[in-house]
Amino acid sequence: MEGNHVHPETVFYRKVFRDAEGNLTPKSWLAQEIAYERRMPAKGADEQVFEILRDRLGNGKHQVTVRLMYRSMSQDLADNLGIEGLEVPGIEMASARLTIDN
Repeated sequence: MEGNHVHPETVFYRKVFRDAEGNLTPKSWLAQEIAYERRMPAKGADEQVFEILRDRLGNGKHQVTVRLMYRSMSQDLADNLGIEGLEVPGIEMASARLTIDN
């Protein structure tokens, strides 16, 4: 994460709305429709496949860590609120580690 922003290829579990003008908005009170929804219920599970290209890793052992993080809002939204220095904390909900021996 650079500047507390997440990588653009991050998988998000969230609901995003579209307002009356068709713009994406996190503000549910402006919502006219749901533009995107991917959520995981409490005690639920989900699967996501990530491709790791072994030929780009080089020889040796490599650690891969996958983390499920929770944030009350995105850093982009916090930045747009105009409050300088507001950093949205991320809370680790779960993690898994894998060793790849190449």
